[in-house]
Amino acid sequence: MSENQSILVIGADPAGLQASKDIAEFGFRVVLVEKRDELGGAPIRWKYHTLAPDFVPTEKVLGPLIDFVKNNKLVIIYSSSIVDSYEQKDDYFKVRILNLKNKSVSYEKVSAIIIATGFEHFNASLDPRYGYGINPNVIGINELEIMLSNGKIVRHDGKIPKRIGFILCVGSRDKATNQWCCTVCCGISIKQAIEIKKILPDAQIYVIYMDIRTIGLWEKLYWKSMEEYHINYIRGRVGENTGQEKNYWLKEKIRLLEDLLKLCLI
Repeated sequence: MSENQSILVIGADPAGLQASKDIAEFGFRVVLVEKRDELGGAPIRWKYHTLAPDFVPTEKVLGPLIDFVKNNKLVIIYSSSIVDSYEQKDDYFKVRILNLKNKSVSYEKVSAIIIATGFEHFNASLDPRYGYGINPNVIGINELEIMLSNGKIVRHDGKIPKRIGFILCVGSRDKATNQWCCTVCCGISIKQAIEIKKILPDAQIYVIYMDIRTIGLWEKLYWKSMEEYHINYIRGRVGENTGQEKNYWLKEKIRLLEDLLKLCLI
């Protein structure tokens, strides 16, 4: 492939941004298509406080990538746009790009396509066991990240929670929703639990899990959460969030009383 050929990257999430930067640094033209106005994907959209496993501020990681693609002449950005269709020729793809705001259409000729469409957080209201969307003290990974960015962890009534529960694998490893493992839920939840302990050192935190899947660098995070921050782990599946008084929820024959319940929704 010659340097005057283009490569299409679909999605300006962290993976798409990094791919665009790497390709441009090799001297190839990049066509970057993102359906939203902003670049950076879910971590930027939901104002992630830090990124696991090293607790690096999100802006420090993604800021330079966003600045690079915006200012590099080899990267052509189509924001608020989607790849509407494509036609494969002998040695290239003719791509039709639709702008979702003004409905204008552009065409690009590319030699390769990289798909980095990112992710959306699972809508836990689809599973009534957890009370998400009903009990205001049941929140998702994305909503907790906003609290962490603001440096303030509170219940819906403004009170500081004393007992906080984390439920892993919500919406995954479940035949009723998604059967696969998201691979990152464990690590991100452990990171968040540690960050809460830094803000609320006296809070009691319980992590309810099926299996802890912390691979590679994530494993140190797992042990650190127990040895240094005294975070509690209980293996099992949640049977019900009763929503009585504060935040009761059940796991087999164990009942725990929580002030704030956080669901891992990825």
